[in-house]
Amino acid sequence: MQMTDNASATDEHRALNYLTVRYPAIYTAVAQAQGRNCSLAAVDVRPSALSGVRNIVDVIFSFTDRATDAVEMQYLRVDVTEEFPFLVTRLSPTMMRTEHLAGDMKCPFPDTALKRRYTAPPADTTRR
Repeated sequence: MQMTDNASATDEHRALNYLTVRYPAIYTAVAQAQGRNCSLAAVDVRPSALSGVRNIVDVIFSFTDRATDAVEMQYLRVDVTEEFPFLVTRLSPTMMRTEHLAGDMKCPFPDTALKRRYTAPPADTTRR
């Protein structure tokens, strides 16, 4: 997976840094996906629809099945309003399908809200 420099200068980076250090469930989700023959394909950080007085971001993990290229997504919310971010909602599946990524359907995470996308190169389907 490729990612730009992360100096915690943006809310997106602060949310990702918080999760990598303080939320082991993301590692469990990746390990379970590997067991289902899926690869972590992308991590999206977007402003949440819950943002109002508080600055909340949605962090979306996309997993791609190596055999079928089907995409499965899980998301969580992090409050990055103050100096120390904290978890708002736990990691849970989302009903978003690949059609949402193309903008063909209404999506709870509209592409116009995309602030930062970290994308991995396509999964190598020849290796099992």
